[in-house]
Amino acid sequence: ISLFREFEAAGVEQAYLPSGWEEARKVTSILVDAATPKDGYTAQHASEVTRLSWLVGLDLGFDEEGLQWLVHGALLHDLGKLGVAEAILAKPGALTEEEWKVIKRHSQIGARMIEALEILSRALPVVRHHHERPDGTGYPDGLEGEEIPLGARIVAAADAYDVMLRGRPYRPKSSPAEALRELSRQAGRQFDARVVEALGRVLGDARSHASL
Repeated sequence: ISLFREFEAAGVEQAYLPSGWEEARKVTSILVDAATPKDGYTAQHASEVTRLSWLVGLDLGFDEEGLQWLVHGALLHDLGKLGVAEAILAKPGALTEEEWKVIKRHSQIGARMIEALEILSRALPVVRHHHERPDGTGYPDGLEGEEIPLGARIVAAADAYDVMLRGRPYRPKSSPAEALRELSRQAGRQFDARVVEALGRVLGDARSHASL
């Protein structure tokens, strides 16, 4: 399945994956195809958030199975936007308070969409909690610090980084350096400090390899 090809290339051995893994990949791929046209974003956003999350997971010592569930959660993190009106997602200006309330429901909507799919149950914490914040001001459950699943903390930082690079109609694009500075500025409040450090390391490694 093309969405998972990059992660297979890293040496994931099928013999060590649990039964039903191919079925989980098929279901995730179908859901990503359904969700990614929303919000003006394409599969490139989901794929890039997933790539960055996977690299951070590697840096932080996730095992093979943990990495693969991180991949599923990252690919599906915006699934709930299927339940948000196009007019809000595509709005060219800043959102009103009421519109933000609607947007904030997407993590709960996404979690509800997959909670009945036992095969994707271990991706659910990332989908539900990727907008929680270490300082407890995130949503939907106001979790703090280590209460937030590590996978969700990873996807939160990777998602924010990619969104800053892509920009919005009402917000200019940031450079990679600017985006990293913003993540660092919010480390310990909006983003997990250890995750931000790991993201900085893997991005630095990517730049070093690109220059060879």
